[in-house]
Amino acid sequence: MAQITTGLIGNPTAHYSFSYDSSLRCTVFNPTGPEPARTNALIRACEADFNWMSGLFGNPALDYNIPCTVQVTQNSGGARWSLSGGNLTVTLNPGNGDSGMCRYLLVSEMTEQFMREQGRGWYGTRTEGSQGEGLSRFLAARLLAINGLGLPPAGFDNSNLWMNSPRNDYVKNINKTDDGPDAITGCALLFIYYLFSQLGYAINQIVAAGAPTLVGVYNNLTGDPGDPFPYFKALVDSAFPGTSTIPGPDLDNPFPLAKPVQIWTWDGWGWGTFDIAFAFGRSVLNRQVSICELGGQPLDYPFIGAATMTVLNVAPTDDGVVNVRFEIQWPSVLQWRATFFIA
Repeated sequence: MAQITTGLIGNPTAHYSFSYDSSLRCTVFNPTGPEPARTNALIRACEADFNWMSGLFGNPALDYNIPCTVQVTQNSGGARWSLSGGNLTVTLNPGNGDSGMCRYLLVSEMTEQFMREQGRGWYGTRTEGSQGEGLSRFLAARLLAINGLGLPPAGFDNSNLWMNSPRNDYVKNINKTDDGPDAITGCALLFIYYLFSQLGYAINQIVAAGAPTLVGVYNNLTGDPGDPFPYFKALVDSAFPGTSTIPGPDLDNPFPLAKPVQIWTWDGWGWGTFDIAFAFGRSVLNRQVSICELGGQPLDYPFIGAATMTVLNVAPTDDGVVNVRFEIQWPSVLQWRATFFIA
């Protein structure tokens, strides 16, 4: 069928020129048709949504002719965009979805234009890539939440595709040509929610921290130069072991999660009073340490011997390093083990 504009009010807007498939028009022969009412609701909201997106990315100048074309079809399955000769066309396929779903789809596509113009690494190679796809889904979902429109439409969750997989490291190993949905983009989306709901960073902070990988985004946000994936995965695995998935109500965002208690050990040799620096990274918030003697054959094991061993001072620094001062009262070198209880 043809794209028409019959009954659309206030069209085009400052940034969009809307049309809908003629088969969707409400008539005496098609009394349940959603148009033009659905697209008119989208028209009323679209400029506020545009300004919200633009502000998140620092109000960049866009590289296409304005207004862009937005076509609402009779199909389902999501949305897509194409850019040719400076003309941007966004195609929305909402099926039977309401105007809220149309807003979700339009924001998902338009945020990718802002990523490209921002130029800080969110955008991939000729497409949004895995981390850009994760960010676009995250931002569209946050738009719904901010406007009291509930969760993303059914079937548009993506995090569980990574949860129900070997859970490989796609925080560091992003795919610049992947726009999902799949395990790679699902990992990106889940990690962005980790930054937002677990670590507490604001939406605009996350957007501004763009980098070539999600490790870089974390480094930019936190100032921690370390790799966040091991702790992120351990946290998720502790709540959802194996390939178990997020049960909801938000199928993409299980955070915040209770931090698992981990036990880390370091073995060394020494006596007297000495200082050692242990690099944990900034994602580790609470640390307790003990020290004991180590020995025995064929495998070393901790035990209480005749030596007196004391933890004198524990001093965590802003860069994620913990400085510990130990004292071992013994006239010669002993093997020791420091045990850290971490949350």
